[in-house]
Amino acid sequence: MQRSNLILGAIRGYTFDQLSPFIRSLRAAGSTAELCLFHNSIDDASLAKLREHGATLIPFHKFGLKNPFTGHVYTGDGRLRTILNLYPRFIGGMPGLSDEARFAARAKFAKKFFIVHCSRYLMYLEYLLSRSAEEVGNVLIADLRDVFFQRDPFEFDCGDSLCVFNEHRSIRLETDSCNREWVEAPMGREAVDKFRSEPLSCSGVTLGSYPRMVEYLKAMAQLFFTSYLNFAYHPGFDQGAHNVLLWTGDLQKVRRFDNFDSPVLTMGGMKPDEVLLNDERRVINRDGSIVHIVHQHDRHPPVEAALHARLS
Repeated sequence: MQRSNLILGAIRGYTFDQLSPFIRSLRAAGSTAELCLFHNSIDDASLAKLREHGATLIPFHKFGLKNPFTGHVYTGDGRLRTILNLYPRFIGGMPGLSDEARFAARAKFAKKFFIVHCSRYLMYLEYLLSRSAEEVGNVLIADLRDVFFQRDPFEFDCGDSLCVFNEHRSIRLETDSCNREWVEAPMGREAVDKFRSEPLSCSGVTLGSYPRMVEYLKAMAQLFFTSYLNFAYHPGFDQGAHNVLLWTGDLQKVRRFDNFDSPVLTMGGMKPDEVLLNDERRVINRDGSIVHIVHQHDRHPPVEAALHARLS
């Protein structure tokens, strides 16, 4: 059986125009990879266009309880969270329940109540477990709105490993308030002190073989239902969990890449004069090779304009 490569993403509330650079640049780069998108609150016209570009679309539903008097919509955040968190703890401690049944119950909960930043990992894992290593070769999980492909991402040989991509060197745990909160709130100040000198990886783009990606997603799911349970309702905490896993060494066969020596360039934190472009206005590494994936290109409008112009 010919194995296919697979890209997984989750989208909520976007229009096709916002997603167009991602999917059009992917196909313009010559990639024939499967694209599977989990979606919520996407208009019908945008869904139709995504299908036209070869995306497999899987809907997910989020919990919301609307106050008829104020119009406020209550979700898994706030006062409901303490009650809601009893369920995954109950499932986790229930005797006689198989691992498969336990995961299915937790994943169903996460898809409804966790913020998409976190619930997407459970959706990806559930989907990958419905496939097999005989069907799927390598897997890319990625943000969509701020990702642009200059080359087929699967031209890069990741081998049987999990490839993670570091933030700009200026973004450090001890100085960046957001990343510090995403680690300190769930794990305590001692974790910040212990890992303060470790590099930060961006959770927005991760590439790996099928076995390594399943291992990674299972580890993320475990964190969301333990140390990170109270924080899986808020944006950004998936990055904290992602980095904790990398720092603790619980994952097998991890390869880290720094900007400018990598198939992925993470542009957040970069100064404009640090961006390297060739004569064709393509973003490149120090050795002149064209970067496969440009992430967070919207932080640099001139770069964004140059990339988007290639799709005209």
